[in-house]
Amino acid sequence: MHASLNRFELEAMSKIAAQAYLDGNRPLNQEIAKIAGENDLSEEQIKRVVEGANTLVNGALVVRARDEGGDPRVTFDRADSQKIAGLMDTGTMEAEALRKQAEISGLFSVEPEVKTADLDRTVGKTADDPYADIPKSVDHMKLATDLLAGQDPGSVTTASLSMARQVLEDLRHQATSDLSLAKEAMFASETELRQQINDLLLTGTSTATVRDVIKHAGLDDKTSNYVDGLVTKVAAGLSAREGQSSLIDGSIVNKNHPLVSGARAVMENVEGAVKTARRLDKITTVCRHADDLYAEALENARG
Repeated sequence: MHASLNRFELEAMSKIAAQAYLDGNRPLNQEIAKIAGENDLSEEQIKRVVEGANTLVNGALVVRARDEGGDPRVTFDRADSQKIAGLMDTGTMEAEALRKQAEISGLFSVEPEVKTADLDRTVGKTADDPYADIPKSVDHMKLATDLLAGQDPGSVTTASLSMARQVLEDLRHQATSDLSLAKEAMFASETELRQQINDLLLTGTSTATVRDVIKHAGLDDKTSNYVDGLVTKVAAGLSAREGQSSLIDGSIVNKNHPLVSGARAVMENVEGAVKTARRLDKITTVCRHADDLYAEALENARG
């Protein structure tokens, strides 16, 4: 007997498949085949998921084309119910292998062809809450929220667990992407600050003066110590001497100087990367917990 799912749950499946295609360039047919297999969808339910996914992807691509002034008559490899049935007949393992191959390839893309923001505009979502338009009463959404909050989910269906796992996995992919961007911002700001320090030392400013400016710029100790370490590394590369500080009165430090603003930017980006890494660790741990719960639920169902 196939799973009994409401309209919102089927729409959520369509959105998951569409996001996988738009963000990770993962084929719609393989994604829907995976979702259908995990949730024991009927032929009619698969057709509804296919229709929803094709509509969402088409809308997102039209938005992208219109924004870029291109031809709004977009084309893409649309999901097809018959092809999905064929994929499911060949076995879940083959479909999963193809999905993972596409996913890995997507990891090496500098920028996805269509960003999630394009899909957000199509279905009325926001970047802060990618599932804002799905009622929070839907079982799998509440379950995912409870798991993230560390709450005991109690007795739940395998279908809800399967969908909750997909929601959590999407959040993990987003956190992974966010961490990559945070690291890029951190490295870029540090490179810029190193260059600023390098230029000051090459134009005759003593290392001692640079240290004094940082010390009296109103920065917190963590930032001051971090930048002081960078000064030491840059000075060593230039074989620059410490020299004497030309700063007599700390109150005259220009707190708007690029050296000072650059120091603030570096620390903000460092802290942002640390917070994102912690968020990713938490979501990853919850994903593993959800996997264990799902395996346990399947075992109980078989028993």
